[in-house]
Amino acid sequence: MDKFSDFFKSIRERLSSPLISSFIIAWLIANWKIPIGLFFYKFLELKTDGYNSYFDLVTKNTNAWLNLYLPLIIAGCYTFLFPFLRNLILIFNEWIETWGNNQRLKISKERFVSISYLMDQKLEYDKSAKKLLETIQSINQTEGENTRLNGENLDFKQRNRLLEAEINSYKSRASIKTFTGDWKCALFDQNSNTQNHSYKLGDKLRVLENTIIIYNNNKQVKAYNDIYSISNDSLWVLFMTDSSDNEISTWLFRLNNNLDMLEGKDNNGRIINLERIRN
Repeated sequence: MDKFSDFFKSIRERLSSPLISSFIIAWLIANWKIPIGLFFYKFLELKTDGYNSYFDLVTKNTNAWLNLYLPLIIAGCYTFLFPFLRNLILIFNEWIETWGNNQRLKISKERFVSISYLMDQKLEYDKSAKKLLETIQSINQTEGENTRLNGENLDFKQRNRLLEAEINSYKSRASIKTFTGDWKCALFDQNSNTQNHSYKLGDKLRVLENTIIIYNNNKQVKAYNDIYSISNDSLWVLFMTDSSDNEISTWLFRLNNNLDMLEGKDNNGRIINLERIRN
């Protein structure tokens, strides 16, 4: 089965050759009597035309010129000369079209142009120039708007950074961790500028996250726990419970830019000065 397929495939490839296919077509045209008689004439009709049989038809219409030379010459011309002739025709058509365009352009340059035509062309030019100017103005306006928006965006970013810094400052002051550490302390009466030594506040204060300890001559004299701290940008308020007698004390300090020097009052109205001790 494969051999038959290969055989027919080989025949199909040969018949698809331009030389062979053109030879077959040329042969059928040059010897038209033979295929017409074989396929369309009956035997009695052949007898009428003077042929005794189909074989007699073929032999009487067979010669070297019609059966070989003429079809071969036509097939060779079609295969080898026709592509050149086709390209010559295409080249000639292109040359004719180019020549015609050049001639029309030459004539159009020399022809008379009316005033109305020139006016129409000027109006079209003015419309185009106006549209172009409007487009340029629109682009410039858009660029100006973008520049303004970019400037506002930079301003917003700068304000945002300032606000973030301010918020971070508030957060830092709102935390008792800002005030943890050791402080020198002194107490004054509300109506006196002299230190009140009778009040046993001590001379040093240690602030921890949950405890405040008061020292006097490096000895602990009082401790506060259960501390509740409230602070903002300007105030620091402490609510504390004395660990010895459960007495609640309140201290209030006003804040400024220097968080190492604090001045406040206790719930009895006495002034408390604190100075941070730096190691």
